[in-house]
This record gives sequence, structure tokens and C-alpha cells, in this order.
Amino acid sequence: MNVIEFKSAIYKFHIKNYKLLNKKILHEIEKAGKYSMQNKTSQISNTDWHLSRDFPRTYIDLLLPELNQAITSLKLTMNNYWFQQYIPGNNHGWHTHPMCNYSSVYFVELPDMVETLFKNYKNEEFTVKAKEGDFVVFPSHLEHCSPENKTQTRKTIISINFNLQ
Repeated sequence: MNVIEFKSAIYKFHIKNYKLLNKKILHEIEKAGKYSMQNKTSQISNTDWHLSRDFPRTYIDLLLPELNQAITSLKLTMNNYWFQQYIPGNNHGWHTHPMCNYSSVYFVELPDMVETLFKNYKNEEFTVKAKEGDFVVFPSHLEHCSPENKTQTRKTIISINFNLQ
């Protein structure tokens, strides 16, 4: 079998006024309630991923205007979205996002040394250096995970799946 190397782009944008935005987003997440998710490979202290699409997700109304330029430049349409919060000891195992072209992570709270890991087609792990206020868009077929949070600080992200226009 011949393997032809194919490189995919990962895009990273930074929101300038992220501190005030993140404070408002965290307030909206707090109002939503607590919904944990646990399985064999993941332990997430709070997420709305598994809730009905009708569940009110008011945080997205705060975030989308800030992401509009990035979304428009990449010619993407939003598919679905959710938040996840990881307290110390939490993790999200290796996974991909089927039924979409691109996935993304907006980092609301990101402790030092808590990164999202990716695997390339050779199964080699790599990271995208990110900080609070960063919006990272990547091909949804890339396997990725959030390793165990070994800090004493919570990690909060908003994930959005996209399709090409």
C-alpha cells in the first residue's frame, strides 16, 4: 500500500476583547445548570452536549458575533455547538466529530499546561499552542482529546461543528 501524505490546515484566531466576553459566557453557562457526562474514556464535570437541541444555549449568542469574521472567511456554516467544563481530574478521550467538515474549540478558561492533543495520519501526537480567547478550527476527522486536567483550575471550552458552505 502506498501512503500519500496529505496536510490539512488548522486555523487559529484570537478574540481581542475575550476577558469581558468570557466572563459573560461563564455567567450564561452557570445559569444553564450542571450536567455531567461520564463514560469509559471521558469524565466531564459539566456539559450540554448530550442535552436536546432545544435546550437554551444563550452563551452562543454572545460568542458568534466575535467569530463572524473567522467563520465567514473560512466559508463555514454552523452545525451544532456545546460547552464543556473540566475540573481537576476530568478528561475527554480520543475522538473525532463525524457528520461535519470542521470542528472548533473556543477556549474560555484554559489553565497552563492543559492542552488539546491531536493525532496526525501517522498517529503522531501534536498540540496547537492556544490560550484563553483563542478559537481553533480543524478538520473534523482529526482525532483529538483533552487529557486529564492535572491542575487545580477549571478548563472551559465551547465547541462548534461546521460544514462548508
